[in-house]
Amino acid sequence: VALILLVIVAAIIRTVIGLVLALAVAILAGVIAREVVGGKKSSIVELLLVGLVGALVGTILARIAGLPRLISVGGLPILWTIVGAIIVAVVWNAVSSRDARTAA
Repeated sequence: VALILLVIVAAIIRTVIGLVLALAVAILAGVIAREVVGGKKSSIVELLLVGLVGALVGTILARIAGLPRLISVGGLPILWTIVGAIIVAVVWNAVSSRDARTAA
């Protein structure tokens, strides 16, 4: 019983650590994308969204192109997460600036 409990606790800890690492990679990708693309100062939530959507976009594009995952942290491929986040940030800036022009 103690061994089963230990295995369950270890699995929970591994899951939590993986989630924290994935969130950290997504935020880091969002920060890098904002620095590369520029634009307004972003909140942590916006950076996280850019990173998570970027991870999805980058992974899909890499898979379509037949490119390898390379290094993954927390389940997110670092390079493709950053590339995808830059693409998302470019689109985000384009939509934001267009909205600002039509509102003015």
